[in-house]
Amino acid sequence: MAERKQVDWEGVERDYSAGLLSLREIADKHGTKEGTIRSRAKTNDWSRNLSEKIAQKVESISRKE
Repeated sequence: MAERKQVDWEGVERDYSAGLLSLREIADKHGTKEGTIRSRAKTNDWSRNLSEKIAQKVESISRKE
């Protein structure tokens, strides 16, 4: 049986969140399947729009000051 390739899921999430590549392009880049990425994104609640995360980070930083 063929050995499974280790997938850099943090890298996949970064590419997914950036929204610059299609799911197919991300899958090809990281050696996995489009459907697998879609499943992981749904399970782990990944967002393709980082504006919400950025706003939360800015708010948390401003609260510390």
